[in-house]
Amino acid sequence: MLNEYQNLYTQNLQQTVDNAVGQAYEKRRRSVDFLLLFPVNESEKEAISSYYKIII
Repeated sequence: MLNEYQNLYTQNLQQTVDNAVGQAYEKRRRSVDFLLLFPVNESEKEAISSYYKIII
């Protein structure tokens, strides 16, 4: 059950970031800021950060 929530969370986060990046691109903005309102440990932070640095 926990893995299902983690997968859903990951998909929602990815969709949210993709939408924000798309909107920034349309508005010709050079950066996107995010405030995560849930706890993440250091390895999760690094994973999120490295994933989105690769696709941008």
